[in-house]
Amino acid sequence: MDPVESGNAPDIHDPDYIAFVAGRILDHVREVPELAALSEPVTFESTPHGLVMMTAPDAPHGDILDDLRSFLTSLPRHDAGARALRENTSVELGVSERTPDLIVFDPSRRVLVRGGRAMNTTGILMLVEVTSTSTRREDLDREDPAAKPRQYAAGGIPLYLVVDRRRAEVLLFRDATNGVYPEPTVFRVGEPVWLPKPFSAAWPTEFMKDLL
Repeated sequence: MDPVESGNAPDIHDPDYIAFVAGRILDHVREVPELAALSEPVTFESTPHGLVMMTAPDAPHGDILDDLRSFLTSLPRHDAGARALRENTSVELGVSERTPDLIVFDPSRRVLVRGGRAMNTTGILMLVEVTSTSTRREDLDREDPAAKPRQYAAGGIPLYLVVDRRRAEVLLFRDATNGVYPEPTVFRVGEPVWLPKPFSAAWPTEFMKDLL
């Protein structure tokens, strides 16, 4: 529900209201022509912490995503069903919008919202984040309801994969109960990362040792 249209005076400290206002600001920020002229693109998220700006990732960040993308597109589809990959697209989570590094979804169920710029969670199979210095806490914090693990779990995301570059680990969150993921499965970089159905395959991560 729109906090402004609810008929009640909004609590300016309420996380949902903060995310709502950040989303309204984001709608205007996206129309600023100077942003398109920047030498390095920036991404914005509307979150319960407010409007968050993220700069372009570094080369190792991109290399990790390139390898995962190639791995996922190489998997046979006769058992896994339809799936597609999408980047630079926001996911609508209540009044928040998050922009994961990679979205894996069932294209037959994709629904775009908010002017075609964001997806709702219908049909999403997995979200992927590769940590950066500025995003690591948001990517991994399981206690803060406004951080990504809790928001993704509450949004019904079945699989959430995080590459934690600082600790050289890959974490897989799954099987959310009452909007909370249990403790993630942790793989050390170099170990194969088993992705359950609908993928049912192990992602080799030995290559990451040269990137961390």
